[in-house]
Amino acid sequence: MARKTLSLGTDIAQYKITEEMSQDKLGVSYLGEADAGAVIIREYFPANLSRRRGNKLHASRKSLQTEFGQAVANEADKFKRYAGLETEGLLGGLEVVEDNGTVYLITEAPAGESLEAIQARDGVLSPGFSRTLFETLLPGLQSLEDAGLVHALIAPDRIIRQDDGQSIIIAPNHLQDFRTESSVLKTAPEDTPYLAPEMLNSRAGDIGPWSDVYSLCASFYFLLTGRAPTSAKSRIIALEAGHEDLLDLAGLERQLADDPTLYAALETGLKPLVEERLASVAEFAAAITLAPVAPPVEDEEAVGFPMVSPPGWWARNGRSVIAAAAVLCLLLVAVPLALLMDGSETEADDGRVDIAEVETPIPEPTPQPTESEAVVGTEADTENEDEAPLPAVEAADEDAPVSNSVAAWLAVDQNDPDAVLDFMRNADPEPDVRRQARARWQTLEEEGWLAAQDVGSVEAVSAFMAIYGERPPGIAVYYEEASDLLAALEAPVEPEFIETEPAADDVEDEPTEEAPPAVFQDCDECPVLTMASLAGEEIAVAVRETTIGEFGAYQTAVGISASAGCFVHQTGSSSLWSYGSSASFRAPGYPVSASHPAVCVSYAEAEGYAKWLSDQTGKTYRLPSEAEWRLLAGPMPSASDSCSAGNFADSRLSAIGVQLPAASCSDGEAFAIAASADSEAVRNLYGNVEEWVSDCENGDCSRRMAIGGSWASVSGQFRNGLRGIYSPSSRSSTLGFRLVREDYTN
Repeated sequence: MARKTLSLGTDIAQYKITEEMSQDKLGVSYLGEADAGAVIIREYFPANLSRRRGNKLHASRKSLQTEFGQAVANEADKFKRYAGLETEGLLGGLEVVEDNGTVYLITEAPAGESLEAIQARDGVLSPGFSRTLFETLLPGLQSLEDAGLVHALIAPDRIIRQDDGQSIIIAPNHLQDFRTESSVLKTAPEDTPYLAPEMLNSRAGDIGPWSDVYSLCASFYFLLTGRAPTSAKSRIIALEAGHEDLLDLAGLERQLADDPTLYAALETGLKPLVEERLASVAEFAAAITLAPVAPPVEDEEAVGFPMVSPPGWWARNGRSVIAAAAVLCLLLVAVPLALLMDGSETEADDGRVDIAEVETPIPEPTPQPTESEAVVGTEADTENEDEAPLPAVEAADEDAPVSNSVAAWLAVDQNDPDAVLDFMRNADPEPDVRRQARARWQTLEEEGWLAAQDVGSVEAVSAFMAIYGERPPGIAVYYEEASDLLAALEAPVEPEFIETEPAADDVEDEPTEEAPPAVFQDCDECPVLTMASLAGEEIAVAVRETTIGEFGAYQTAVGISASAGCFVHQTGSSSLWSYGSSASFRAPGYPVSASHPAVCVSYAEAEGYAKWLSDQTGKTYRLPSEAEWRLLAGPMPSASDSCSAGNFADSRLSAIGVQLPAASCSDGEAFAIAASADSEAVRNLYGNVEEWVSDCENGDCSRRMAIGGSWASVSGQFRNGLRGIYSPSSRSSTLGFRLVREDYTN
């Protein structure tokens, strides 16, 4: 269930909340306004620690009061450090407000276009344009590092090219303090292909500025190649299993064939293990520094750099870049040469230094702040490939005694999840040791779940549940997913039987049973249904998305009016979407009839409609699960076949001024199409409008799922399985729903 948020119009100091933007596990983001213009208000509201009464936040349990109070204090400290930064490259922090039992970060509201949108419209970025972006982004990340903070949420859709031409990184919602104990994540950020591996898996190393280097490099991997990088989680699993790295760098190398320096920097910045990666923003900046390129023999006047620049940029800035690089190169070579000539000894046999042998010095990696001296990935860690390496907890001095907590932890069988769980529950370990035990249990759970999924049998999933589901702790990730899979696997299968010809004398006595109609309704206003068999269970499914007429009949019957406020498309604007305060399911921004899908409907409103139908008919109407929806829909079409598989983004959208890059289908419909009810087949599963399903994202029901894509979906969205994640209160002109009905009887 979504957390209770502040009402629109609520004041936070001199800022007034005008719109809820998003929720995540650590808080809520609102759009607000002040005398100076629009702002973003970030409220710290950790789901695992707090709840709201009225406007004020309290610890969710009395036993968590101290922990919640300390968490708010830690967040306030990070917010204040962020707001105190005055640098280009970051969304500007304006103020920190402490109110309602928590803390709020007030930032500027960005005006511009994301790099993801720019790439979708104009194609992959050139190396030269990427370098101009780094010039403005790196100072901001350097300032964050100097403040002891990690941004943690860098991604192509969160890097904005502002109207003034400067680039900034937005959404500082998961700031991490890598210099203190608060650097340990109680709640990991949303798992995206751009998230550094150590954010999800401590075996990759500790969190630090190198984490932002990874996210930045992963973002530009996508922007330069057009392909999302393989998730860090999958890369770590593959490496630990002894396989080759799953990240395909060949396309990046081809795109940067004229700029090998930039390729080498990005390739090193994308190393999955912290110890192999560029260790700081300064190291990344040094790694991308260009050296002069010798002119070709046949063209003595040619000079340049190994890079490709966007049209016009090199002509405007080339001389300045050459001059700056020449000065830098002179400093890098001349200073160490002067020191050597000043009497420094070398290892040359004759004691002299040959200028040809002097190399440009490479900065030494800065020491990485860790909570122990362990190095992930050493031979000692990987002697036993069956055991996942863990950070060491031994004392720095071999002769120094270890603490009682460490001694107790070392005595635990760390391959036994019950033993690890009992240790956390009963031993009251020190915070550092508790974190290692927690990470170890989650590692064992993940490995067990992957193995159970690979087998896919009732026995395998039952065995997983017996180990990890009997007493699922709060840190369990896969309990609900395993429960759902087990229920689906154990669903009874209708027995097959052979019909025999009845004896002539018995024909009159046998009651005849009519076959169920191909399509049917429970009432005049009810959805048109047809039968389907899902995992051996017969279930009735709506042949089309819930229509405006059907949803409108429900609202009229219960005496409620259409909820206003919905994200709708724009024409003639560089931004695709805007929030229409008067938009609704009856007016979604494009022409509709009673037979069109009802969009601009929130998750709660869809559930309300299903409950009303259930009350009216005595049947059980509900939203389908994702698994049920996928079974109904069948295999997802490939991006190249999408235009023939459903109503996806049509090229005529561009003709009417909708800025939707890569809209290439030609199905004759710019927006959603009306669906007739005279078909016996389930229609418009892929495309037309996204459809709410009942699943939460990874057990977090403040983030709900919708799948299938819509009239605005382009090829890039097929990479994530046409799966969208929304807050339950979200309304969009691309988002509707259909229902299923249980307990079918003729």
